[in-house]
Amino acid sequence: MKRFYFKFYRYVLNDENYPLNLWVILFVNALKTFLSSFILSCLFLNFYLNSSFVESLKYSYVIAVLSIPVSILIYFNLFEFLKITYDTIKKFIDAIFKK
Repeated sequence: MKRFYFKFYRYVLNDENYPLNLWVILFVNALKTFLSSFILSCLFLNFYLNSSFVESLKYSYVIAVLSIPVSILIYFNLFEFLKITYDTIKKFIDAIFKK
């Protein structure tokens, strides 16, 4: 497990993977939010609200999807986000047309 963390942080901190590493950070943040809200709802809120397992999955998914724009607003301003989006699209188009 330590090797995975080392590889993950090495990928995230590498400047060669510039726009993709920021997307990975946002994805991991959303995944962490999903898992934590899912565990919270399964362990505590299902018993308190008397809801089903599927409802807790739905609520966790909605919370994770809503956390993505919030984290974008927290980490970046609008112009940074547009620049990162432009660089990502440019990198993908370059990779597609070079093959």
